[in-house]
Amino acid sequence: MSKVFFIFFIASVNFLYSQKKKEIKENVTDFYAKTDSLPFFKFERAELDTLIKVLSDYPMVAGAMGIKFKETIGFKVDRKGIINSFQHYKTDLIMPKDKSFINEADEQKMYNSMKRENERVIKLTESLWFSDSLRENQEIIINMAFIPGEIKKDEGKKVIYLSAGLTNTNQMYNIGVRKFAVKKTLLAKIYFESTIKNNPKDIDAYYNLASCFIKLKDNSNACENFKKCLELGDKTVEEQIKKYCN
Repeated sequence: MSKVFFIFFIASVNFLYSQKKKEIKENVTDFYAKTDSLPFFKFERAELDTLIKVLSDYPMVAGAMGIKFKETIGFKVDRKGIINSFQHYKTDLIMPKDKSFINEADEQKMYNSMKRENERVIKLTESLWFSDSLRENQEIIINMAFIPGEIKKDEGKKVIYLSAGLTNTNQMYNIGVRKFAVKKTLLAKIYFESTIKNNPKDIDAYYNLASCFIKLKDNSNACENFKKCLELGDKTVEEQIKKYCN
């Protein structure tokens, strides 16, 4: 993940019960008032918002140029819990008045990059939806926004970007620890996996990810991560390997 320290990421969710976009009946969630409920999401709404904000990785050039990106994206969850059928219903790339792309190809490249990132982040929530509650052909629609932080000058008169999001690997790990402590194992697993993606030598993340798999009764994946700890030099996991890796 690129070190992006100026991202503010928000999302609001609507559940659409009609395939006909002109005749939509919707149960609109209220992100701003924090009073909405997610009938098909396994945790409270704030967890979805935090996950999207923390794990998003947008192009540094977008923040540097002050580009805003807003999108309405839809997807479905099948009976196996797999997210599929992405639809990009509305995408807006808002440029500052004093900025522009050199050519249309560069602008289209930015559009495509941000669309792919939205899909990637949503795929991370794959284990967090009650697929058995979803009716056939029902969609989940998420309104997402990428808004760069405001620009300020430090004492040395150098331009810096204020961080409004959580994109630091240590913060990902710490959130994972907190989620595991309150028994939100599926959430903790996602944060530890993302930590490892950004720091493949993080022994503690491997150990805690293995602990998540133990809680989820997945000894095979737990063993894989315990053995990775051993490979990285942590001999204290030999007991866990003996216990769970027969």
